[in-house]
Amino acid sequence: WWLRGRLPGQYGLLREVAGRAEVGSDGWCWVQIWLGCAANFCADDAGALEYDTALCDAAADQGPSPVLVHGLADRAIGLINLGRLGEAAEDARRPLAMAREIGYRAGEINALGALSGATGSSGDLDGAVQLERPAGRAVRTGQV
Repeated sequence: WWLRGRLPGQYGLLREVAGRAEVGSDGWCWVQIWLGCAANFCADDAGALEYDTALCDAAADQGPSPVLVHGLADRAIGLINLGRLGEAAEDARRPLAMAREIGYRAGEINALGALSGATGSSGDLDGAVQLERPAGRAVRTGQV
């Protein structure tokens, strides 16, 4: 769905699947991530933020995890899209630290992208570039 640009067309199906999963379960959390992505593709910024927030709230009690890293980073992107840059920067710092703590390299790269977006949107383009460099190096060297 992602690679072929069909994710927005599956928005309804994803909502149905989420409704059948136990709130807070691993499957439910991952569906929330995909719902947030689908909402972003559909220009539903408020909806994306709602899915990401629900995920973060449900996963927060479980401690650091890849799903929480993605939820926080994606929530930061949603906040950027809504112009809530201060909150976005804070939300992007948390998953970066968490990804590093648990050794989750792909999540670290995702969080660096979100933090770079918040930094650049706040007008600090040099800072945004500095944040993107480690992510670019990791992708180029296959450390993901």
